[in-house]
Amino acid sequence: MLDIDDITAQWQPLLQGLRDCNPKLRIIFTLSPIRHWKDGAADNQYSKAILTVAIRRLVAQNTQFCDYFPAYELLMDDLRDYRFYETDMLHPNETAIAYIWQKFGQCYLYHPDTQAAMAAIQRVNAACQHRPRYPDSSAHRQFMGSMLVEARRLAMQYPHLDWSKELRYFEGVFKSDETK
Repeated sequence: MLDIDDITAQWQPLLQGLRDCNPKLRIIFTLSPIRHWKDGAADNQYSKAILTVAIRRLVAQNTQFCDYFPAYELLMDDLRDYRFYETDMLHPNETAIAYIWQKFGQCYLYHPDTQAAMAAIQRVNAACQHRPRYPDSSAHRQFMGSMLVEARRLAMQYPHLDWSKELRYFEGVFKSDETK
């Protein structure tokens, strides 16, 4: 374990170098809410405390482009119950992850265009996970067609994202129709 001064001394030149390369850069620090109990509960807390203070100093020294998102604190304080952990009692479960992601979105992804894009991407991803009760029905084919149109629109709008898996999935429904 490094001490607070060592951490800040190593990170400060890196942060400044990143900022020099990209003056518009914004850096968001966070502390992992995953418990690291390999060395025991006390050392986990000690490590988290050291990192919290080091991050706090770095953010204070670089307020113009650094911020802190309290993922650790949200799990420990807002969700302080073991029902928000996986069975290993170390990792947050899906409910906790969704809660923390929602809070992150409220803090940093607040632009209406970003919110709309996230909702559209989430709909396409959910459709890929959906297992239809009646896969041969016209309603399902219509739904898959609308999702294919949506995935193609998103692929054109966000060409830097890889949409090949989703497009193959939706196109597969119509290719299977052609072979019938």
